[in-house]
Amino acid sequence: MRRLLWLMLLLAACTSSTRSEKEEKDRIGTITSRILSEMNMFAFRPLQLEGDIRQISEITSIATAVDNHTRRDTIRREYIFREGMLHQVATASRRMQADTLTIRYDATGRISALIHSDNAQTYSTETYRYDTAGRYVEKADRIYSEASKSTYRYSQARDTIWIARYPEGKQYRLLVQQRGDTITTVQDELPQTAESIKIIEQYDLSNQPVITALYLGGVQQYKTLKQYDKYGNMIVATRYAGDQVRSRDTTSYVYDKKGNWTSKTVKEQYKRQTTVITRKIVYR
Repeated sequence: MRRLLWLMLLLAACTSSTRSEKEEKDRIGTITSRILSEMNMFAFRPLQLEGDIRQISEITSIATAVDNHTRRDTIRREYIFREGMLHQVATASRRMQADTLTIRYDATGRISALIHSDNAQTYSTETYRYDTAGRYVEKADRIYSEASKSTYRYSQARDTIWIARYPEGKQYRLLVQQRGDTITTVQDELPQTAESIKIIEQYDLSNQPVITALYLGGVQQYKTLKQYDKYGNMIVATRYAGDQVRSRDTTSYVYDKKGNWTSKTVKEQYKRQTTVITRKIVYR
């Protein structure tokens, strides 16, 4: 009986160890993929939504304090879904020309292209290629007649990614380091110079960046501490310069029964700006 109990405990320990190792690899992969997606798709953030959605109508109202008056703007967006995937985003604003973003996917559901067009023409395309592990290997951009490209190379240990951008020939690096439960990422340009920017972020167990620090030439310019709600959306961002608080931005949400937010209010202290976004979500 004692031998059986010992074997059961050993099996449980081995199972726990294997699961923990897999979870840690998944954490690193999730964080790395998110950072690269944000770097690649800065004009588009893939929506994380619950439920089978047909359409979202969104109104963004922006109020900015300027001198002795308040400047106001309104942006309207329509999100169209097909077969559970976001297919198109149409944007209209008083201050800019109407714009449509069309998203294309490959056979596995990964984004293969982002196509931007206005009322007259297609003016920008971004295409993506992946390796067999689902990682980025190339991004090709074309804005009107100007073309550029980024390539990605990964270390065997998965802790370093080198990014080359052409035709400017710039080299960037993303490092992913882990100590205990904390994962730290470092984004920098190679080679380092007195004007090089470095971004260091620390992630919690929920894979959310809780500390972001920006360095210029090795000198820290600011540090931002972030807090999140139970849905994983940021609610407070406090920026420090040294030990002094420079700004504190807050975000509040209203959620529907499925856990998707339908109202979002962002107050940015440094910009003296308040943004209110309301969404009408139509489910199938």
